[in-house]
Amino acid sequence: MGPLGLRQAHRAAFSQPHRQQRPGGAIFAPVAVAALLYSGYKTFEQRYESKSASNILIAVSWGAAVGGMTTPLGGGQAVVTLSFFEKYIKHEVYFFDWSIRMLPLSLLVMTAMSVMMYFFMRGETEQFKGGREFYRKELSQMGPMTYEEKVISLAFLLVVSLAILRPLYAPYVKGANFAWLQFSPLFFIVAAVLFFWPARTKKGENILSIPTLVNHFPITILFIWPASIAIGQILNETGASAVFGQWLQPFIASGDVAAISAVTIASNALSQVTSDTATAGVMMPLVIKAFANWHGLQYGAVAFIWIAGASLSFSYAFASSTGAQGIVAGYGANLQRMFVFGMIGGVISTVITIVYFVITVAVLKMDFYLLPPGMG
Repeated sequence: MGPLGLRQAHRAAFSQPHRQQRPGGAIFAPVAVAALLYSGYKTFEQRYESKSASNILIAVSWGAAVGGMTTPLGGGQAVVTLSFFEKYIKHEVYFFDWSIRMLPLSLLVMTAMSVMMYFFMRGETEQFKGGREFYRKELSQMGPMTYEEKVISLAFLLVVSLAILRPLYAPYVKGANFAWLQFSPLFFIVAAVLFFWPARTKKGENILSIPTLVNHFPITILFIWPASIAIGQILNETGASAVFGQWLQPFIASGDVAAISAVTIASNALSQVTSDTATAGVMMPLVIKAFANWHGLQYGAVAFIWIAGASLSFSYAFASSTGAQGIVAGYGANLQRMFVFGMIGGVISTVITIVYFVITVAVLKMDFYLLPPGMG
């Protein structure tokens, strides 16, 4: 592994075609692979055949999956869910309002999955050789951050800060003239500015360029997210969502526990065999239609948007379910191991989700989840 091993590994990750990328998987998978290379797992086959090496890669992808709904920018499924959510309640959902509702469940599931992996997914190696030495060596050889890396880091921190702090300044920037200050346009604007920001390392070039975009941008996301939203609109226009709502009526009539269980299981099962982004495009309009007047609430489906949105993120079994799992599969994660323990993890996460929302929604009837953000 050369002095720029970590940076090269990152470039390799972004140069692969993916269905959809999650930041956690795209960032940490190359780091994990670089460490495994240093520890002696040089080839795809070595990592695939090693339980320990596969565990490391799988843990990265599952961590990205569990955290994917913690923020409205955590992945394609979050963006699609947010789009349907805001259209339903007819106002903006703030970054903070979203995260504070999803974080408790995410931490519970993360803890349970960590316990499962520690006790039941034991590998042949307890400790990888040279792990700490590898990171020390790489950090020392990488040297200080370049000018370009500093600019990109500051730009990212700026736009994330504006997204998190939006409730503080949103009342003063209302109207169509300030729509660009919402976090989705902000990310695009910042990226566009970097296309014209001169670089210093290479004279005559900008920090971002067309070749960089072509080589490293997961172009499929331009088709997956709009397609998922289009599927949802088709379901509404054709009346399929109304039919699905009728199918859910027996569960709704059987009580809140049955309704929460049905939505959780259906969302997780569908995301396991397709992808979480596609599932969001399908489930959100169906849930909104079925629970629109639940308990006589004006926005009765709000609680079930949170429930379905969380459940569809816990898809661990197939490499096609999330971009993070596709990345680690390409690096050598054992797919059989991912499937077997992923199904077990899916069951565990589903049970935790059902229990969590039965307590918060059915028993405590918390406005925190029952009412739209900003109204509770």
